[in-house]
Amino acid sequence: MLSLNAGVCDFPADPRKTAEQQPIYWSAIASVEVLTLSPLPPSWLPSSDFVWPAIASMRRAADGRHLYVGQQRQQVWLINHPLPNAAHGVLIPLDNTLPQRLAAAAAFWRMLNGKPQLRASAATTHRRSRLILGLRALDGREAGASYRELAQGIFGVVRVPDGRAWKTHDLRSRVVRLVADASALRDGGYRVLLRSAPAFKP
Repeated sequence: MLSLNAGVCDFPADPRKTAEQQPIYWSAIASVEVLTLSPLPPSWLPSSDFVWPAIASMRRAADGRHLYVGQQRQQVWLINHPLPNAAHGVLIPLDNTLPQRLAAAAAFWRMLNGKPQLRASAATTHRRSRLILGLRALDGREAGASYRELAQGIFGVVRVPDGRAWKTHDLRSRVVRLVADASALRDGGYRVLLRSAPAFKP
């Protein structure tokens, strides 16, 4: 089942596991990394046999099966409850996400054929680090920490000035921006990240 507001499939959670121990099944609408596979017509003769990689997790729903497969944990949505051993094709909409979805399909094909992955992450090391810092700052802020306490925890006590100097210090501005950006992600901006994967380059 699809949660349109959050961009995820709202499968029941296992109460015996923490949130970090359970897979998140994103919807194919929200994430360009989710591959939508459908059985091909019976007359279609594929050029090679389709061999499924190891299934890490799976959920069944009215719209088909949702899986994570392979060592790369690629998320796949099998629509229409496909028959065993059926030939499959990837459904890609003709919209502005086509280059990113083609890249995801090509990466999946490379995984199926034992080829090394060529795709780079859409997020740079600097961006990932900033996202992590932002989420840490937001957690601290919601736990009641002041901006000054957040700066001390993130950048170190020595770098944070005392008194009036703190009010106009660069580290205070940086912490305020981190919390603001992380709040925007929490409030729905994370969906932009789901649609910013690398594009396919023929």
